[in-house]
Amino acid sequence: MAQDLGQTGDDPDGLLMLEILARTPLDLDGLRLELAKQSVFADTDQLRTALQWRTEVQEFPDGVWAHVPTLADEVVLTHRLTAEELEIGVVAADGDLDLWADLADEGVAFDSGGELRTRWAGHPGPMPSGAMTGLVGPEGWLAGHQPDDLVGLRLRAGVLHLEPVELADAEAAEQTLPPLLTEAAAAAQRALRDYLQEGDPIPDVPTLTPPYPDASGAYDPGASREGWVAFELPLEYATATVRFLPYRADDDPRFFTYAAS
Repeated sequence: MAQDLGQTGDDPDGLLMLEILARTPLDLDGLRLELAKQSVFADTDQLRTALQWRTEVQEFPDGVWAHVPTLADEVVLTHRLTAEELEIGVVAADGDLDLWADLADEGVAFDSGGELRTRWAGHPGPMPSGAMTGLVGPEGWLAGHQPDDLVGLRLRAGVLHLEPVELADAEAAEQTLPPLLTEAAAAAQRALRDYLQEGDPIPDVPTLTPPYPDASGAYDPGASREGWVAFELPLEYATATVRFLPYRADDDPRFFTYAAS
C-alpha cells in the first residue's frame, strides 16, 4: 500500500524525504527505494506531488531532485543597496538574488533573528521601483548600511547571513587574476576529462561495427596513423576530438583528433 507523504513541511515522512535528499541528490525511483528502507512506501507520482510543493528542493533536467540549502551552503550572492531599499527595508531580488527569493518564499532563518521572506509584486507592502520580487527581513535588518553599499547574503547551515563585501583594488586584482585564470583553466580541463571518461555517448551516433577501418589498431601516446575511418556525427557536433572506447576509469584517457577529407 503506497503511503501519502502529504505536502506540509512538518509532515514526519516529508522531513525524512528532505533528509535523504540532503545527503545525496536522487531521482524519484532512487528516493522511493531509500524511503522504503525506512518503511515509508510511496509511488513516484506521490513523491513528485509531495516534492513540487517544497521550496527546499529543485528538480534538474535529468530528473534528479536535490536539496537546495545543501547545494547552496556557503554560497554568497551580492547586491548593491539603494536608498529606496534602505528606506522601505526591502531588497530587490530580481536577477542577483533570485536563488534566495525562491528559497525564502516560505521564509528562511536570518542570522540576527527572525527570518527573510519573499515579497512579490502586487502583494501587500512596499516594493523597490520596478522590482518583481523582493526580500523582506525583520525590522532594522539593513541598519548600518548606506546607499551604494555592496552586501552579500550567505547561506550557512540553512541560515542567511548579511555581510559587507569589499572589492579588491585594481592593482591587487591584476596580481590575483592570472593565478585564478590558470586554476580555472586547469579545473575546466579536469571537468572535461571527467565528462569524457564517465559521460554518456552522444545520442543517435551509431557505434562503428566490423569490418573495422584500416586506421584501426593499437595506438601509443603521440603516435599517428593514416588511413580511412568512417563514423557518423550529428550536424551540430562541432569537435575534432573523439574519445577511444571503452571508457577508461583511470587518469590516462586516450583521444584522437581527426581532419575530414
